[in-house]
Amino acid sequence: MTYKETLFFIGQSLTINHSTENKIAIEKLLKENSVDWDAVVKVSTGHFVFPALYCNLKRAHFLHYLPEELVNYMVHITDLNRERNQKIIAQAKEINELLLANNITPIFLKGTGNLLEGLYEDIAERMVGDMDFIVSKEEYRKDD
Repeated sequence: MTYKETLFFIGQSLTINHSTENKIAIEKLLKENSVDWDAVVKVSTGHFVFPALYCNLKRAHFLHYLPEELVNYMVHITDLNRERNQKIIAQAKEINELLLANNITPIFLKGTGNLLEGLYEDIAERMVGDMDFIVSKEEYRKDD
């Protein structure tokens, strides 16, 4: 698989539960055993979508097409990410309570905001590296 083919495979795999066309195309590739799993792992981890890839393949009941060792690795990484996200959610709630107690209303953005919103079926789908939030200019106090 070329880099472009690998990216396309990953992109299609991330939408197999929303696109019948993509689901059929991915299942065909999986049945043909024509997937370069080393490339898929490398590219999907580099783009921080490896757990999302696992979750989508699992939801589509496609894991039986993958090498067992790969599935075990995907489960391990996804479980670690879920645990990390549970901690991030707890920390965000703690930060929220602390700021609200000081009359500051934070708005959590990007990954943390999406986790708090419940956007994902499984919080392990999203890889989050930090917490981004904003506060209003009026609530922002700068100590001199």
